[in-house]
Amino acid sequence: MQLESSLLLSLSMIAPALAADPIPVYVLAGQSNMEGKARIEVMERQLLEEATAARYAHLRDGDEWLVREDVIIDFLDRRGPLTVGYGSPGRIGPELGFGRVVGDHHDEPVLIRECLLSELITLSPPTTPTLTPTPPYH
Repeated sequence: MQLESSLLLSLSMIAPALAADPIPVYVLAGQSNMEGKARIEVMERQLLEEATAARYAHLRDGDEWLVREDVIIDFLDRRGPLTVGYGSPGRIGPELGFGRVVGDHHDEPVLIRECLLSELITLSPPTTPTLTPTPPYH
C-alpha cells in the first residue's frame, strides 16, 4: 500500500503536464545500493580534473547541477525533478544516469520510482513462499 500511495502522489506532481496521455513509469528496485552511494564531492573533483571533466560535464549547467523537470524521481520521502542528491545524504544513485537516458529518449515526462527490496517484499502476496514478509520487513 505504501508503494501504491507513493506512486499516486508522484503522479499527482506531474499531472498538469500529463493531460490525458499516459507517461512512462520506470521502477528501479534493489537493495542498499539502489539508495545511491556515490559521493557528490567525488564528481565535483572529477569535474575539475582535465582527464575526467568531459565525462561529467553533461550533469552541470554552469556552476550548478543540472535539474531535469521532465524526469521525476520518487524515492522514500523524496520526490522531485531529476538532479543530484536522491541517494544517501550527499550522494547519488543509479537514477541520475538512468534518468538522463530515459529523459532524452522520451518526448513526454517520465516518472522513475526507486524502491528498496524491503518495499517490494511487503507488497508480495502472502502465498508466495520465497517473498513472505518477515521481520524486519513490515
